[in-house]
Amino acid sequence: MKKAILYIAAVIIGQSCRKEATQFYSGDQGVFFKNGENHAEVDFGAIREFVNDTIVWVPIYLFGNNLNQPSSYLLQTDESSTAVAGRDYILPASYIFKPNLAQDSVSIHMLRSPAIHDDTLTIVLHLIPNTNFPGIWQDGEDQEYATIFKITTSDHIDKPDDWDHIADYYGIYSDKKLRLIISLENQEYTVENILNILKFQADAKSYKLKKYLKEQQAAGTPVYEVNGMLMQAGPKAPDRY
Repeated sequence: MKKAILYIAAVIIGQSCRKEATQFYSGDQGVFFKNGENHAEVDFGAIREFVNDTIVWVPIYLFGNNLNQPSSYLLQTDESSTAVAGRDYILPASYIFKPNLAQDSVSIHMLRSPAIHDDTLTIVLHLIPNTNFPGIWQDGEDQEYATIFKITTSDHIDKPDDWDHIADYYGIYSDKKLRLIISLENQEYTVENILNILKFQADAKSYKLKKYLKEQQAAGTPVYEVNGMLMQAGPKAPDRY
């Protein structure tokens, strides 16, 4: 199984920064998410079709005393999450903050499930104080950001800006149609790559789409759009090429 890796940029907080922040928390030490780094988006629609999963690295910061040994912290999924564990994502078996670090990270294994074809789903991760990290962030508006990290995941291919210029060849746009066109090429194309090909080889590629749709209909297995309409190529798609 091939996978892509998504990294969220994280800036390590220096000792001086954490000293300035001591007025914003209670307790000897704790872990928190940094405001501005507490959200990630996973768009499988922009990733090649053969990629079935990806990793999101979530940055977690330490406030208070430095650690001299690996220490476990508590991370839970909030009930407001719409993504389903095991189907749309996999969490680590344990959460350990390594010693002598001001910033660590946790990996969330995202899965390209059929459930995200039609809906954008959300994972809401919630940091919970425990015996190793009893401290609580208390900086007003940032208090919510400090404990919550949201990941949205989808597998949509939004209508490309250039589609209207080739609609006469390929017909009305749909996510399903573009995925079919890509699959007919039997190549590892990205959306950007396939659009360039569709524009410059409009006759050949629209003919291939039209031919395939006719063959499926003749075989008694017509291809329908998500809305139930019969999928069709555009009026300029040639009957032979």
